[in-house]
This record gives sequence, C-alpha cells and structure tokens, in this order.
Amino acid sequence: MIEPPKNQTIEEIEQHSNKMAEKVYAIFKITQSKPLDEMWKLVEPELNAFRPPFESVSHSKPDVISPIEAVTAVSIYYHGKHYKEHSDFYKETLKSDETKIPILHKKLIDHLKYAISIYDFVKVSNDGYCQKLNYDSLADTLWLKRIHKEGGTPNPLVVTPSIDPKEQYSQNSVDLRLGTSFLLNKLTNYTHLTPEKETSASQMPLEKFYTKKHIPVGGDFILHPHHFILATTLEYICLPYDYYALVLGRSSWGRLGLTIATATTVHAGFRGCLTLELRNLGETPLVLKAGLRIAQLCLIRVPIDFSTTKGYYASTGKKYIGPVSAEIPKIREDPDWVILNSFFNTT
Repeated sequence: MIEPPKNQTIEEIEQHSNKMAEKVYAIFKITQSKPLDEMWKLVEPELNAFRPPFESVSHSKPDVISPIEAVTAVSIYYHGKHYKEHSDFYKETLKSDETKIPILHKKLIDHLKYAISIYDFVKVSNDGYCQKLNYDSLADTLWLKRIHKEGGTPNPLVVTPSIDPKEQYSQNSVDLRLGTSFLLNKLTNYTHLTPEKETSASQMPLEKFYTKKHIPVGGDFILHPHHFILATTLEYICLPYDYYALVLGRSSWGRLGLTIATATTVHAGFRGCLTLELRNLGETPLVLKAGLRIAQLCLIRVPIDFSTTKGYYASTGKKYIGPVSAEIPKIREDPDWVILNSFFNTT
C-alpha cells in the first residue's frame, strides 16, 4: 500500500488515487469484470462496515478473504471515492474531509496488515471448524446477532474472525482470544509517569513508557509474577448501537493468578480490537499463548431511539478509532485538561 500524499488537496489525492487504482488492476491482471465483481462482493461489505477483511459476515458459514482479494479490494477502496457514500466511519464522523480521509486511509492499511498477518490461522480454523459446523446449533446464541437489524437498518454484533463458533458463542457472551500485540513497561530512571505533556526532564511522557512486542499466533508470552502489561484481543469487535459491553476474564485463567481488565465499559457501537490490562498476581510465571481464549464479552442492553441515533463516531471525543493493536492510554486527549488548566490559570 502507498501512504496518502503529504500536504495535498483532496482533489489531488483523488487524482492520485484514480491512477493507483488503474495500477492495481494491472498488477493483478484484472481484465474481466466477473472475477473482480466476485471479489468486490466478498470484501466490500467488510470495508464499508469499517472491519478488517478477514471473512464475509453472515449467519452461515463465513468465507475467508484471501490476501490477494484483500489487497486488491482495499487498494481500490483506498484509491477511489467509493467510501464517500458507503463507509460507516466516513459517513458517521463529524470531522472534516481533511481530517477524516487520512484517518480512514491509515485504518484501511492497518486493518489490511492485521488481516493478512493472521490469515493462515484464520484459514486453518475456517477449514477445520467453520466449514464443518451445523449452524442451526447456534440458533439460541449471540451468533445470530451478526445479521441483526433494527427498523430495517443493520445493527449487528460482529466478532471477527470466526475461529470456533461452537465453543466461542453462548446465549449471553462471546469468548475472546489473546491477540498478537503487547505493550511492556520500560524500566526507567524518571521520577514519575504522567499523562500530561512533558514539562520537566524528570517527567516521563507516556509514549516513552512502553515497548512494543509482537507474538505470532501460537507463540508464547511469559508474564512474570506481579508484572503488568497491555495486550489486545485477537478478534475485532463491532458492537450494536443498543448494547454496551463488559470484558471479563475467564475463571480458568483467574485461578492461575491472571487478572484481566479493560475499560469499565465498552461503548455501544465501538469497533476495534480491545486493549486488555493483564497482571500476574501469582508467584509463578504464566505462559500466555497468542490465540488462546482468555476473556469473554458480555452484552448489556441500553434503550435508544433509532430514529435519532447517529452512530458511535458521530459523538465527540472518540479517541480509539478502529484499533487492531494494543494502544497506550490517551488520557491526554480528555477535555478535563482544558477545564483544569483554565481553572488554575485564573486563580
């Protein structure tokens, strides 16, 4: 993928995009409409819904999206104008084009990289479990909310990619797996840590406090006693607009001394991989394997008026936009700082 041109107008970006779309066609030797139509029909709904191109989302067997299909569709989507009419993020957010187009472009690249990085695991799981499952057995579970609508408008619960739906979905919760992205605390000589902007040489900014680590699916991460890390879910979550969620640790891990937390609530309509706070309270190192079920997503209904709701990104102050890796806290972006600074500057 090619990064968005720097310091370009929207018109110049679109001209560049159209030229790149033509190159994509040539690279993949797409000369007939039928193969492209089939690929586009498979991938487009995921891109419009602001999801990584893992699989087709339906209530039946999901079709895995291959890297070639993903790269082709994302490239055309990225370098064209289709998202202006169809992307949920583009339509929902109140930001200007100059702000939201670069965000959308960056997220398309992030989502594509993540989908490709775990493709082999998703393909093996799909062949071994999803394609052999009788989906009638999931009729009384949250699986059916993948195609849920309210007033004719899609309002689904989507947890993707699907690994083993029979074991993962129940009536009230969905199991979540440990992802591949970790943030580790650094040892430091700084006197303290603060979410504020750096104001002195002894004050450590958040960005310098973490070391990024990638563990492939199936790989081991050793969490030592009393150590604290940030990790992420393997699954990308899309919550309905009338449900918020809690993420709870599985009791099997809790009995080994592992505590799992995330934000107190996951807001209705949120989309992204969830950052988890993990701490080993035991006295023995724990081996955490990327890809194992580690937590569960529990839904709680909230009453809303669908005739007036405008979506998750239409609200102001949304700091975590479609993440696919563990993210540092963004407390610095809270409006509280403006209030506090104003108070102290006037007294």
